[in-house]
Amino acid sequence: MKALFTIDVEDYFHTVEGPNVPTREQWDDLDHRVVENTQKLLDILDDYDVKATFFILGYVAQHHPELVKEIDARGHEVASHGMYHKSVSEMTREEFAEDVAASKKILEDICGKEVIGFRSPGFSHSEDINWMMDVLYDQGFKYDSSVFPGLRFESGVESDELNPHWIETTNGRIFEIPISVTPVMGKNICFFGGGYLRLFPQKLILKMVERLKSQHQTPLFYIHPREIDPKHPRFKMQPVNYFRSYVNLNTVESKIRAILSQNSFVTCGEYMHLYETDKELLFAEDKTAGFFDEYAAGFDSIYGSKNNAFWRIINKHFRKAMLYRFREVVDSCEAGEDKTALDVGCGPGQYMVALAKKGLGHIHGLDFAPLMIDLAKENVARAQVEDKCSFEVADFLTYKDDKKYNYVICMGFMDYIKEPNLAIAKALDLASEKAMFSFPKAGGFLAWQRKLRYKFKCPLYLYSDAQVHKLFGNYPGWKYRIKNCDRDYFVTMERL
Repeated sequence: MKALFTIDVEDYFHTVEGPNVPTREQWDDLDHRVVENTQKLLDILDDYDVKATFFILGYVAQHHPELVKEIDARGHEVASHGMYHKSVSEMTREEFAEDVAASKKILEDICGKEVIGFRSPGFSHSEDINWMMDVLYDQGFKYDSSVFPGLRFESGVESDELNPHWIETTNGRIFEIPISVTPVMGKNICFFGGGYLRLFPQKLILKMVERLKSQHQTPLFYIHPREIDPKHPRFKMQPVNYFRSYVNLNTVESKIRAILSQNSFVTCGEYMHLYETDKELLFAEDKTAGFFDEYAAGFDSIYGSKNNAFWRIINKHFRKAMLYRFREVVDSCEAGEDKTALDVGCGPGQYMVALAKKGLGHIHGLDFAPLMIDLAKENVARAQVEDKCSFEVADFLTYKDDKKYNYVICMGFMDYIKEPNLAIAKALDLASEKAMFSFPKAGGFLAWQRKLRYKFKCPLYLYSDAQVHKLFGNYPGWKYRIKNCDRDYFVTMERL
């Protein structure tokens, strides 16, 4: 399932108002820390190859246009957070229109691109402000992310619409991407951004993310640059406001890194586009990971951990291709303590066990199904090769690794990938000697029964001989070989 990571680009003095918080007239004279803190967030996002949506305050863009340019240049989405961090409830309709129009123009002039997204300061949209969406539509915005459907101090909207959806305005429709909440004891509670993310422990946050996914609810995370800077100046406030502004600042970076490493992301603009053109893709990974979690033990049986008469018959007649590619991979990898392999979609870890026993120095297993990783760890421990194996729950398409591996193994992985070219290019970038892939064949009885069996469980993509040749025919510096193995094509890419 695709998630959304968003950043409200404002400085430490754009916070809860009070008698000791600087006024707008004083902002220019203060030490601005937003550039350095936002750049740190950009670097963290780069570490995980994640693209985010940055809701940028017009005031920040005015004073630091180079920051807006850097956000855009690094591949992220630029969106509006209004002009001066003023609550929508404190403005008239006309004042709000002027505010969002000014911020939109500044951002567009700097980055040279249309700005289509908006988030109100403090999520200050409420049911009483029934003109806000009309104004946004009239000003040329295509989506909003201001609705907070849960408990909040100053704002919040009672709504059962917890997933992104279209809203009809007077003159047209606008896409709403609400802040993520999940019910706890009858109340919608947020765990996924700002003070909530700082307050709750990391394990609970990640557990609640999994709850969202299990309910097919899109996870949206939000953060502010000041929250990555525990040493930023603090202001005197009422105790409650002080607590919510500054609690647990030193926990933010580790929580962000855990979130980024365990989810697959698109920007808000990309999400809106996919919602209209390819909605299945937004939720496909969740179904696939869940399918493999459910059937983890069954997949383990393919490679011999269940060796009774029944499984021998099943393997012989229905799983010949899986056994073939297993043996082909093991035979294709040379032993040596200096040899390493990346097993993409490692499943129950049987490839890892076999390669470790053969004599490879290290094998790293990657899978987006946590229960598969748990099973792989058990099998590796049972085989007593833990010292040669490591594991990671991750989506390969967003996975980032600076290391090169002698061998990259993608067996039974391409079956579930809608954009195979992206996966192939990534595998070749990580492989120093060979990359090996399997592709399920289109046509025939086995393909028909597989499509029927998987129809309501997870996406499945089948290939013709011509399609496989076309995928591998344009990689200079590599030679490819395709073998027919029962219901699959086995492809070896070898560096020249």
